[in-house]
Amino acid sequence: MPHDARLLAEVETEFIWWFDDDSHILQPTALSKWLQLARPSSESTVMWGQVAVCDYEAAFADVEDAVQFVRSAQWYRGVPPPYWRPGGKGEFDFEGRGTGDGRWFLILGGCWWIRTQTVRALDWPDRRLVKNGDDVFLGEAIRQNGWQLANIGTPGVAINTEPRRGESGWRLQPEIGANRLNFLERSFIAAT
Repeated sequence: MPHDARLLAEVETEFIWWFDDDSHILQPTALSKWLQLARPSSESTVMWGQVAVCDYEAAFADVEDAVQFVRSAQWYRGVPPPYWRPGGKGEFDFEGRGTGDGRWFLILGGCWWIRTQTVRALDWPDRRLVKNGDDVFLGEAIRQNGWQLANIGTPGVAINTEPRRGESGWRLQPEIGANRLNFLERSFIAAT
């Protein structure tokens, strides 16, 4: 991740368009499509791409306690993090289940568009991240600051076109919680 910080520090444009090495442009009009979707957005909308959700914290990061990681972040603003125990996201009876709201919303890391000023304000990427979780924690950092994600899909772009290389770093499902599956099985693409 240190290389990401060096790359992002050099950007002098209004927006940053991020691609993983297994994502690529399919259509010559892709750049203009993303600009057309981003430019008229309100100032509170700061990131665009394919929104997804992960419903338990142990699935996506190389940290022992994702909630504590959020609470100790410089970008934390006192907003209760996602958590299935009562109080997660400030909920005590989420969907009538007697739990908190443990859903982590994110833009898939394969390709995204973000305001450069957001990256600067958050001092992103978080230097504590090693391998996994940057897309999920970026989504939470944005929520902590009262900003919004925009679910525009990936117009004109193919993402995640190759099999994952190396260890994923994701841990198996936690013991607590009903119907908690592996992140890759449980995560879904949120509807637009």
